[in-house]
Amino acid sequence: MHKTNKILRTAVLGCLLSSQLATPLLAAVPGWSTSKISMGGVINGGSELPLLQQRPVDSLFTYAGQGGDGDRESILTTDTKVAKLMQYIRGMESNLSGQTFMPTIVFYTVDGSSSHYTIQLDLSNDSEKHYLRNHYINLISLLKQLQGYKDAKHPVPATLLLNPDFLGEMHKSCQPGYCPTPFDYAVPVASGLSEAFDYLGINKADIPAEFMAGGTTLPNYIRSLNWLVRKFGPDIPYGWHYNVWAGDQTGHGWLHQASQNAALITPHATAVKDFLLQMKVYGNPETNMNPDFIAFDKWERDVFSKMAQNGLQGGYLYNAPTYGVYTEYVKQVSQQLGNKPVMLWQIPGGHLQVNGDVDTRADHASSDATYFLGDANVDSAASNLQAYYGNLAMPTNSSYLLNGAVTVKDFLKCPSSETGCWQTGHLNQLKAANVFSVIWGGGSTTSIAGTDNVADDGGWLWSRIKALGLNNGTGSNAPIPTPVPTATPVGGSSCNAWQATSVYQAGACVSKGGQNYTAMWYTVGDDPATNSGPDGSGKVWRTAATTNTTPTPSPVATATPTPIATASATPSATPAPTVSPAPTATPVVTATPKPSVTPTVAPTATPAATATPSGGITACATAWSASTAYSIAGTIVSYGKHNYQSKWWTVNENPSQTGQWGVWADLGACQ
Repeated sequence: MHKTNKILRTAVLGCLLSSQLATPLLAAVPGWSTSKISMGGVINGGSELPLLQQRPVDSLFTYAGQGGDGDRESILTTDTKVAKLMQYIRGMESNLSGQTFMPTIVFYTVDGSSSHYTIQLDLSNDSEKHYLRNHYINLISLLKQLQGYKDAKHPVPATLLLNPDFLGEMHKSCQPGYCPTPFDYAVPVASGLSEAFDYLGINKADIPAEFMAGGTTLPNYIRSLNWLVRKFGPDIPYGWHYNVWAGDQTGHGWLHQASQNAALITPHATAVKDFLLQMKVYGNPETNMNPDFIAFDKWERDVFSKMAQNGLQGGYLYNAPTYGVYTEYVKQVSQQLGNKPVMLWQIPGGHLQVNGDVDTRADHASSDATYFLGDANVDSAASNLQAYYGNLAMPTNSSYLLNGAVTVKDFLKCPSSETGCWQTGHLNQLKAANVFSVIWGGGSTTSIAGTDNVADDGGWLWSRIKALGLNNGTGSNAPIPTPVPTATPVGGSSCNAWQATSVYQAGACVSKGGQNYTAMWYTVGDDPATNSGPDGSGKVWRTAATTNTTPTPSPVATATPTPIATASATPSATPAPTVSPAPTATPVVTATPKPSVTPTVAPTATPAATATPSGGITACATAWSASTAYSIAGTIVSYGKHNYQSKWWTVNENPSQTGQWGVWADLGACQ
């Protein structure tokens, strides 16, 4: 009887979901599907690659740069991490049956994930720390690089997502009586842009007068970023990120409250719309100054992951009514912005694990993927959820409205108004909310494939995506190549003759006047005879040796990560801005991430050993500080007479409380 009921539930689920899939999308973004909601996941360039090729989805996302936070201390005229991942992506495409992936690149010009101190730091441009200039240079360079990946098969070569957490932190923190970074905060746009254009050898006459005037503030700065994307990435669709918890001091609590008081939704949506228009993110009178979409998150981690720590306590567990509020809120913001397309980004890919689940991990349960994609195996009473999370007691704090629920199972029980809330899925709600894409997972969250940081879910998420017809064709088990662009020589030269109308990508070799030149980034119309110079000159072309033989391209080397020493790191001096190496250089080392996608950092010196006192006990490293952002994996601190080593970016996470799966690894006693 149980088997018969399961078969019946599966059949009913299929019918209901088929009707949801039949409706075309109302909102479209260049390069993305208009007939289905596109699915996406994380790419780090690590152990996830084979499964990503076997489980093809529409988009793969990563963070740009070395540190994943905008690299304020560095100038990166070529992003070697992005170049390496693009090689992997194009290599996977060569093994598939004509499918392409949409790379989604996340880029920070402002680090809003840490504090208002880092926001103000990134907006400064004093005589010693040209952080604003550096961010402008890095954004322009990345846009040129991404634009350079355009070809006949990839007319829209990539998508850009700007500044996660920045707008949300601004909106949430600026309250009556306290506003650490006011909305009219002064930003020296003119000096930052002028210095960036000078460094890159770009004509400053192209800069609109608005950005060269005095007295520029945050809205002018935001408009300057919108302008730069359109100027240097004309084929790159882009959007800004906004946090669902922003604009309300209760964080996620207001969504739980609205699940029983729907009148709360519209005021919240209207407040977000008003804020985004005030900041000039959207609603600009010039059509080329408005982003293509807006991105919303939920919370990056699976609620019951060991990495989440306070997932349940923090109000991050959504039941079906709360998720109904979430989708209605997103819908109303989109509609009030003129039906702006919506990307749901870093949505936890964890699901409601049931007894006998294909996912054998004893953690990483979450309600998110089950709500959107449906699962016939979850019963309406949520009685068959695995005990490790289903039997947990619900917090009695103000984040949730419990209505008598004592355990997680009680809280997740379907309401009488929708008895099949976990079985049927809710793609129809996403379509009504103008959602064109769902990007699953992050640095410590379930995604399409397991990563170096998160074990695979046994294929549960991929299986649901494929069952719904939301996959990107058939996968492949073939080895993934890492091709390197090669130059085709012409007679009398080792490189093609330069053409003023041709598009050249980073690494391209051309010849003019008997001299060979190598492109440092995307370029068109820049005569190498007058636009070449050494590293740091801001010129796009570098002179290269001239021969009459075809050059052999350097192979792509697989970077071997430097082992993390179990010793106290010596603090390094603030580095001067440096230009990143040419694309043919050995790729930089991929490091363990901040709580997001794995960023890439340049190799650092091996930490100096900590002195060992008599008795064989290691000396204590610098004391941990709750207010310090530890941005480099491998940083060693001390707390409570123990040394701890960071695994990824962290701030305000007590080393003694993160546990085996947390950010801090206990190195043992110290004195």
